[in-house]
Amino acid sequence: MVEWITNYIDYVENRPQDFNDNVKNNVRQIKALLRQPEIEYKDGDVRAFVEYCRYFIQEEGEWAGKPISLNREQLYVSACILGIKIYSPQHKMWLRYFKELDLFVARKWGKDHFITPLATFLVGFDREPSAWCQILAENMKQASRTYELMTKATKTRPLSDFFTEKRGQNPELQCPSTKGKIEPMSGRTKGKDGSNPSCIVINEAHEITNFSQYTSMKTAMNSRRQPLMIVISSAGTTPESLYESLYERNRNFL
Repeated sequence: MVEWITNYIDYVENRPQDFNDNVKNNVRQIKALLRQPEIEYKDGDVRAFVEYCRYFIQEEGEWAGKPISLNREQLYVSACILGIKIYSPQHKMWLRYFKELDLFVARKWGKDHFITPLATFLVGFDREPSAWCQILAENMKQASRTYELMTKATKTRPLSDFFTEKRGQNPELQCPSTKGKIEPMSGRTKGKDGSNPSCIVINEAHEITNFSQYTSMKTAMNSRRQPLMIVISSAGTTPESLYESLYERNRNFL
């Protein structure tokens, strides 16, 4: 619902002392974007995603064992990313306006519990032909951690009816009905030639100092109808990291 956007905007505007300039500038720009005549808010995908999240179970904290229920900020992000659309004459359909989500949050915000449903939703239910999600981190251990959260979460029904894991040297979480797949990758290795992922998840960007993989993977998505680059990170202490570079870029843009 568009109310998930407007309610959060009202919340920030009514409590300016609780938010930094980046957040206040973000909601101001989203507010202006929704006024543009070529922009439409379509809530079908947003509603489907919010309901889809309920099939995932919290594993930590006071909500452990209960279905995931998105909080105010997560609903706002979901509605912006999945609901704000622009019409494409080339494809003759409404496509997502945003192509990148940079989610920089404090620790214990629950980014893994948010990204796991989002990535699997984009692979299994986004209507993207042969959807392909690549998970990138500084090393394979970190990328595999995010990947393993996704495989574990999809092992129970009804998710197990849609997803299956291919084990081996190059593991994949596959969605046979859409010919979609999710795979982990290390930022230290060269990307696959000819790859054209529809979704990329870059985890712990504050530890990535080599930007070449980010750049090459972002370029590889150009052939997709509505790709989504997802960069998630908490703050770090490495000035030359991808997190610092994107944070500065986004702050200047806002």
